[in-house]
Amino acid sequence: MKHNDSSRPPSIRTVVFDFGGVFTESPIAAARQAAIRRGVDPEALIELMLGDYGRDSDHPWQRVERGELSLDEVRIWACVETKRQFGVEIDPMDVMEALMEAPIRPCMVQLVEDLRSHGLNTALLTNNAKELRKHWEGLADWASLFHAVVDSSQIGVRKPSPEAFRFALDGCREADPTRALMIDDFTVNVIGAESIGMHGVLVGEDPAPAIASIRQLVLS
Repeated sequence: MKHNDSSRPPSIRTVVFDFGGVFTESPIAAARQAAIRRGVDPEALIELMLGDYGRDSDHPWQRVERGELSLDEVRIWACVETKRQFGVEIDPMDVMEALMEAPIRPCMVQLVEDLRSHGLNTALLTNNAKELRKHWEGLADWASLFHAVVDSSQIGVRKPSPEAFRFALDGCREADPTRALMIDDFTVNVIGAESIGMHGVLVGEDPAPAIASIRQLVLS
């Protein structure tokens, strides 16, 4: 099943979840709000901060997600570049801190618990900065929710690279990607999962439609 296809996939036995934008509010929505507050074009800010997110490159934020740069290093870069391009300094932590204060979505936790109660394997696969791991690890009992927790900054590979999805599948001992489902809020990450045979569901700013779709596809 492609992310815009409502047909039933083959029997799914492994479900992989993104973190930001799935268990929390969307980081892209938060970035847009930060841009508007500072009088900056939201799409221009997102393009500067993330680069071409669907392609691995030497962009600073992508290097942070691969564990190659520290968060402090990318903050310095971002403040310099936003000042140069937009005339105002924008620290990415101003966006991250707002997200870090937001609660975990109970509806997503309940979905994972329901999947596990039906015997499915579950994994968390996040593109993240190594310095933020202690924070998000403390937000929920992830070990009770997931058979595998994979952080891009620890493995040195980020979504949408095929290797990232395979790390998550290997953690669940899932050898057949066609029996796995990826849940993410970035279209490029869903497409990346589909490129290795996985199925995908795209989560919007309101997670309810995606949750209903997942329940229909996997549990009904």
